[in-house]
Amino acid sequence: MKESPSYEELQHMVKDLEKEVARHKKAEKSLLREKHYSESIIDSLPGIFYFFDEEGRFIEWNKNLEEVSGYPPEYILTMNPIDFFVKEDRKRVFEQIQKVFIKGRSSVESVFETKSGKQISFYLTGRRVTLEGKNYLVGMGIDITERKRAEEAIKQSAEKIKLFAYSVSHDIKNPAIGIYLLTKHLHEKYKDILDEKGRNYCYQIMKASEGLATLVD
Repeated sequence: MKESPSYEELQHMVKDLEKEVARHKKAEKSLLREKHYSESIIDSLPGIFYFFDEEGRFIEWNKNLEEVSGYPPEYILTMNPIDFFVKEDRKRVFEQIQKVFIKGRSSVESVFETKSGKQISFYLTGRRVTLEGKNYLVGMGIDITERKRAEEAIKQSAEKIKLFAYSVSHDIKNPAIGIYLLTKHLHEKYKDILDEKGRNYCYQIMKASEGLATLVD
């Protein structure tokens, strides 16, 4: 039969337990402090942050994702990453997600659709990370709506300039060709009547109109 511990032994055991509890509390505080620190960093990011596994289950995200999407946390937990994008972009986004898990990284531009139906252009990044033998995707999305609008405005402006240039060149080139042909005809038909100065004038007109047509081209 085992003897009961003495009073001194009990006191020693209690002290050991108190030290263990204190160590656990310290470790817990350290973990909470690190968690709070990492969450603060994530929430301070300028864009949306996401962290999900190969099955598309969200593990972590920042406040910006909630605010931009309009979806509450409990709803985001039930969503797949591609659910946030317009239907015509989902296949392309899915392919880039798979590329991250296969090759380690990728990026894509896509149209993000909020709960209210608002569409926002995003540049999205993805990196593969492995934790305890399991693969995850971590990345950020930056709003590029204004850049897209600027690009479209520049494109439209370029098209207008192109049409304007075509119109102007057409309006200038045709008369130039007409002047050239008319002067050439005049020179060929009346060269015997024209004196040297007149023939020289014809030559100069032809040369100038030909040069103008070439310049327009």
